[in-house]
Amino acid sequence: GDLSRAVNEEDRDDALTPGLIDTSTKQSYDSLMEMITVVDEVFHNASYLGLKKDAEERQKCIDVNIRGTKRLLNLMSTFTRGIKAFFYTSTAFVHGKLSEPQEFGEDDALTDGWLNPYEESKWKAEELVRNAGYPYRIFRPGMIAKEQGVDILSSHTIYGVADILESGYRFNRTSDHGGPIRVRVKGMPDVAHNIILRSELIDMIFDIRASSHEKNHTYNTLN
Repeated sequence: GDLSRAVNEEDRDDALTPGLIDTSTKQSYDSLMEMITVVDEVFHNASYLGLKKDAEERQKCIDVNIRGTKRLLNLMSTFTRGIKAFFYTSTAFVHGKLSEPQEFGEDDALTDGWLNPYEESKWKAEELVRNAGYPYRIFRPGMIAKEQGVDILSSHTIYGVADILESGYRFNRTSDHGGPIRVRVKGMPDVAHNIILRSELIDMIFDIRASSHEKNHTYNTLN
């Protein structure tokens, strides 16, 4: 499937196959027909990360994150085995702006608006998932990062700190250096708790899938 296609105005939100599933060949069509008969769990992890406050970014978020989720849910309604679990990856930042400390429920949106169209679109997609009638598990991770090649995992996160400390520990154990090791960490320590590695998120989703946790549950996840 592909949620990132260009959406035309004449496309209906309930369209099954345009762009979402390629059925241009007999093989792809047969694959779709097989999927309809065998799938009973769905993992929806795709989205467009639109952080700019402009019309183009907002439209992409609507097309991919909201309308794409609508088309996916409509496709799921054709699965003949029925859906026993729908796993949806959202974001920890769906609640909107918080001008001052206050209590609110995990399924409540705040009234001060959202920081960007991505967060708003993920909240509205969550509403679609919760109201679709399928047993769901919604995951709200912070910043999802790959294992390598991400600058934010360097020095100013808990991952970078752990790597530095581990390296220092190994150095101290394998050398004649008898004194204390000075570790200097630069950066923004306040962002460390917001990051979760992609592999850890995947592991968590499958651990919960295999657990006896209740359905229709939201998991607010940090590292």
